[in-house]
Amino acid sequence: MLVAASPVIRRRDPSWDYAGEPTKRLTHALHSYPAMMIPQVAARLVAQLSRPGDRILDPFCGSGSVLVEAIAAGRRALGIDLNPLAALIARAKTTPIAPAAVNAALEHVEAALPALLAAPPPPPPIPRLEFWFKPEVIPPLSALHAAIRTTDEPARTMLLATFSEVVRLASNTRASEFKLYRYPAARLARHRPDPIALFRARAARNAALVATFTPTADAEIRLADSRRPLADLAPGSVDAVITSPPYGDSRTTVAYGQFSRLSAQWLGLASDRDLDLRLLGGEPVDAPLPPSPNLEAAVAAIARRDTRRATAVASFYVDMASCLTEIARLLRPGGVAALVVGNRRVKDVQLPTDLILADLAAPLGLEPCEVIIRRIPTKRLPSRNSPSNVPGAVAETMSHEYILLLERRAPVAAPARLAGAGTAR
Repeated sequence: MLVAASPVIRRRDPSWDYAGEPTKRLTHALHSYPAMMIPQVAARLVAQLSRPGDRILDPFCGSGSVLVEAIAAGRRALGIDLNPLAALIARAKTTPIAPAAVNAALEHVEAALPALLAAPPPPPPIPRLEFWFKPEVIPPLSALHAAIRTTDEPARTMLLATFSEVVRLASNTRASEFKLYRYPAARLARHRPDPIALFRARAARNAALVATFTPTADAEIRLADSRRPLADLAPGSVDAVITSPPYGDSRTTVAYGQFSRLSAQWLGLASDRDLDLRLLGGEPVDAPLPPSPNLEAAVAAIARRDTRRATAVASFYVDMASCLTEIARLLRPGGVAALVVGNRRVKDVQLPTDLILADLAAPLGLEPCEVIIRRIPTKRLPSRNSPSNVPGAVAETMSHEYILLLERRAPVAAPARLAGAGTAR
């Protein structure tokens, strides 16, 4: 749903699709994660919006796709995320490790395993443990975790991230899903994972990945809330912002909390609150709707169908407005923020998130420059769903992403425009 024509130029640019391109270079394949930005998009944004030595901020860093590409290109990187598992994976992907250190850590694990397998330590207090894990996989998982904990950093972080992936593969959940779905009985009967074999295979692969990754700058990863000011960072201390914010609240869009839950519980990272409730839009926000004609029209249309969903949508954008406020404070004059977003449907109402964020950013001194539309060649989302919850009523889900460029106002600044042919829309 769009209101009056937006001053922001939208253009479709097929050169940003990268259909068929490999996405597992550098350390990106070290651990899966929901809705990762593809490396080619991250690398292109890094190259075109910054210079070597610049500081790049990703306030929704997830597992670190932007951070990996930034430090590979000689940019200093700062990543922020509220998900402790994401922070651990991002550290594993961005921390240089000497092959000798990795080999020593793996040898240490192998040496410790026989005694630990003979007398496994108790598993962590995971609710419904034997619902999510077969009884025979719990002792080897406990032994593996205990062995890895006795290794030295920085290899320990990489091995803990490897263990996290093994937890998912050894669990009774469908590995192709981000949400927690237990295998049906027939499939579960055939599911006989070997955690030790899985760990050895994944650890060997990850050791090869980190051995060939030679970043030329450092990454800092913080477990923090991007809605809150980072008090130790001065205004204008960031040269560029490159990020992919959540498409909506975690409960109804990408299930970051469910994806992370079992690994976080095994690793002792789970908090006393449901992660999905702590993320953007997770809880109702008692605040006025941010000023955006596009947002006001969309929320009103949803409210006519479901007032509770309208409140949830409004809360998500209230939270996003807080994040934009901090982005505006940290970005230097003349610097550019690139936000890669998806425009989802709620109750059969299209939410033009790119235009809504452009509306919200302008009063903060973030000048909307343009929106580049890229097709998503592959993604782990159904091609059609039922956004209205009416039986038989289906609609296409997100098949495109929108790269919104925002330039921090400066006394003299030319509008940012990324390279590549495109057609205006």
